[in-house]
Amino acid sequence: PIESYQVGALVSGEVLAAPFEVGDWIEKGDLLYQLDAGDAEIGLQQAQLSLRQAQLNYDELLSGMSPSASAAGVVQQVHVQKGDLVSPGTPIADVADNSTMTLTLPFQSADASSLSPGQGAQVTIAGTMEVLSGTVESISSAELVGNGGALVRQVKIRGDNPGALTSANSATVGDIACAGSGSFEENTRQTVVAQTSGEVTAVHVTAGSRVSAGTALVTLGGDGAQSALENSAISVENAQLALQRAQDALESYTITAPISGTIIEKNYKVGDKVDGMDAGSLAILYDMSSLKLTMNISELDLNQVQEGQEVDITAEALPGQVFQGVVDRVSINGTTTNGF
Repeated sequence: PIESYQVGALVSGEVLAAPFEVGDWIEKGDLLYQLDAGDAEIGLQQAQLSLRQAQLNYDELLSGMSPSASAAGVVQQVHVQKGDLVSPGTPIADVADNSTMTLTLPFQSADASSLSPGQGAQVTIAGTMEVLSGTVESISSAELVGNGGALVRQVKIRGDNPGALTSANSATVGDIACAGSGSFEENTRQTVVAQTSGEVTAVHVTAGSRVSAGTALVTLGGDGAQSALENSAISVENAQLALQRAQDALESYTITAPISGTIIEKNYKVGDKVDGMDAGSLAILYDMSSLKLTMNISELDLNQVQEGQEVDITAEALPGQVFQGVVDRVSINGTTTNGF
């Protein structure tokens, strides 16, 4: 045959499928054997989890070197300066969003039941008597005992901050009078802390700076931090290589035809155990779409033979028939026969 191939196995396992028989014509890439890959599948899942864990550790470490605000707001105070050494939990900066403020006030229980979220409210600022517009955000369902023993329910009102409101202001609400006063609170307030150790190499904000969610407040660096980041990156690369090995190993349990040809031998069937490379040949394929003939020629005649030259071939088994061929290759590697 012009080409032949002995199919072997790189892994061990039970034959689950072998959908071919001797004499069948097989196309390159067709399934020959499917081996049980249970352990390999578990190994692949473990490699995937290891890569996810390594990547997560790297991302967290990289993110930790640029502590950032989790929500938009205004920097109230910066706790570190360039050159400081920080460790996990060290406060970096305080950030608050006071563009909108919330005010929680007690209302008589009967009055609170007539309010609904989204309803407009008028808020009067104590001291200045300035009236601001707000919106009822929520009404508590729990009743509390207020001043004088009356039952009250807490109502939360949200309004834009024109710039004068602070958390120390108190207020009353217009149309339906509240049963007490309350204090304004910022929409959000956070203290950003360091998630990893390092040296503060840059400070990007000052008190009063307005920041968006994800804005880096400082940058951490130093030899120790860079070394930890590099080690984490190496762990990711090792996990990627382990995953690739696991994927390659799993693919070895699916054995396909390396060439197109006819099945000459089938040595294993469904249910048989294959013991890796020690199993020997699982099957043999021949591509007999054309044939090749190797013959010896005396060195004295070799200069008369050239590649591409037409050849007449006869066979003792088929007397009187002549087959046409073409010289495909003339080897330069000579051999000695009977001293010649």
